[in-house]
Amino acid sequence: MIMEKTDQEKTQWIDDFFDEKEDPVVTNFNLIGMIETLIDNSVFEHRTKKELHDKIETLKESEVSGLINLLKENRIIRDPRDQFDVMAKNGLFK
Repeated sequence: MIMEKTDQEKTQWIDDFFDEKEDPVVTNFNLIGMIETLIDNSVFEHRTKKELHDKIETLKESEVSGLINLLKENRIIRDPRDQFDVMAKNGLFK
């Protein structure tokens, strides 16, 4: 008699795969400095920026690219030409 696997048993290999992977804390000071600069130049409120700065010490390598993308998407654009490009891209002048 063949027993059917439960949904949990079918997906257990995913959990096992990620449990075996190493995910060290980021120790590259250049990368940490870049992230700190991106945090300071983001549009988030002061409390959110402080929370992000506090979490940098425990930032895992798997979280870095997602955080950098989030910060780049929410950066303050200071160059008027770049501001115009973003406004035109968003359809402000149509």
